[in-house]
Amino acid sequence: MFKFLLPTSFFDWEVESVYMLVLAYYVLFYTCLYAGSSIICYQVLLLLSLLFEMLCLITS
Repeated sequence: MFKFLLPTSFFDWEVESVYMLVLAYYVLFYTCLYAGSSIICYQVLLLLSLLFEMLCLITS
């Protein structure tokens, strides 16, 4: 599961990290649906997307 932390090439790392981010979005989305706290969920998803954009800018 944490193979993406040790990239063999940039392309592999990018694909793995996008996959993990999408998976995190789904887990958070369904967790928030069951919990019923959509405001907190929105803030967490926004923070995740901002962190991912910063990561893409740093590595590019």
